[in-house]
Amino acid sequence: MQSPLLPPMFARLSQRSGKPLRKLNLAQPSLILVVGGEKTVSTRAGTIIAGPGDVAVLPGGITADVINTPDPGGLYSAEVVAFDPGTVERVASRSAGEPAARVYRPTNGFRDCWKGLSALFAAPEPVPASVLAHRAGELLLWLTTAGISLVTVADQGFGARARMLIEQDVGKDWQAPDIARRLAVGDATLRRHLASEGTSLTDILIDARMSRALALLQMTDQPVTTIALEVGYASPSRFAARFRARFGFPPSEIRGHSR
Repeated sequence: MQSPLLPPMFARLSQRSGKPLRKLNLAQPSLILVVGGEKTVSTRAGTIIAGPGDVAVLPGGITADVINTPDPGGLYSAEVVAFDPGTVERVASRSAGEPAARVYRPTNGFRDCWKGLSALFAAPEPVPASVLAHRAGELLLWLTTAGISLVTVADQGFGARARMLIEQDVGKDWQAPDIARRLAVGDATLRRHLASEGTSLTDILIDARMSRALALLQMTDQPVTTIALEVGYASPSRFAARFRARFGFPPSEIRGHSR
């Protein structure tokens, strides 16, 4: 018997800075409906540009440079649906397309389905996970009929596996022996594999924390100090320095103010 489908995550995103976000690790298969402004996504396969009303289709497991260009009013805004990779594999396995970032110009049926899913997440009473998963599956089926695949790009390297583990709790004080044990390898073996992939646990941990911080800055109104604590930094100044080193600008610039 197959396990039940897992529900997606839904979020509204806003950003006032149009500066490039380099080498973002897009782990989860996601659909991004641009509401205002423009989204540019560049991968090794090419560049896509999604404007208002367009959907950026982003398979999981890709690395991309992203620019969220604000509208004339100074704000980029979008709605995001992020899927469990296993759910995508089961629902959209019949898709004829190859997984790649692309722009989808939705049909009326897709838009109605999206609005329905958005309304479920905004409902005052709890909505069963099975209902959310069912409605999200309809979005995947609409893509399938258009020959578009959202499956995760295969990457079973140790770096990807370590990152998936860390992303479950980026604020945790992760230690190399703990991660190696969970990946069923020795500490030295893990370090050797990561070195061969051109990375390290320290690099993976920092990038996972900064990526989560970026998402929280875009999708919540939490103060920067609260976000710093949530991603594992007791010192807001150290967090801000790490964020600037990763993205090239301070965390406050995402929102266009200091909060």
